[in-house]
Amino acid sequence: MAFPDADALQPITKAIRQKLRSEIRRTGTTAIMLLQGADDLPEGLTVAHVNRWISGIVKEAPKSHIDHVLAKWASLGDDAGRIAPDGHALPKRGRRHASDARLIGITEEMQAQLRAEMTRTGIGFADILGGTDDVPEGLNSRIIRGWLYGDVQTADESYWRFVMARYAALPEGIPIPGPIKKSRNKRNLHVTPVQ
Repeated sequence: MAFPDADALQPITKAIRQKLRSEIRRTGTTAIMLLQGADDLPEGLTVAHVNRWISGIVKEAPKSHIDHVLAKWASLGDDAGRIAPDGHALPKRGRRHASDARLIGITEEMQAQLRAEMTRTGIGFADILGGTDDVPEGLNSRIIRGWLYGDVQTADESYWRFVMARYAALPEGIPIPGPIKKSRNKRNLHVTPVQ
């Protein structure tokens, strides 16, 4: 793709990548939150481009694009992306939700309910969304895993309702043997064998 000022390419230096990352940390606003739906973007600038700058995949970009993104982040206040639609502060880690999402807290009772459904149906968090095309946009197995293991303290209520309705609609399956608990490396589902 040709950029309007293709001759004005600027290297994406380590300092620029660090500045972009520090702005994300400072504001709590990701590239998608910053640029999605914006009507003032320079021609050819996309969220994917910015994410590739940050990751170091793309080594140069039009100076106007870099300047625009840095100025847009600089215009945001500290923690601007960490405020829920109802005005309360969101946790500093975890997925950010669309502005119309209703967030609910994930309680220990909800985690127990999720574990019980997984055990009852024999379907783990990685498989519950398979075989359907009506999954809400943005919902994925990593989000469900975060609920299960307590890595995420809030959830989009519509996501929670969708997952629990999917489980409720499933018949009893081959139960997962033993209780489901957090693995030591926080990466894999660990099942304790039945004694």
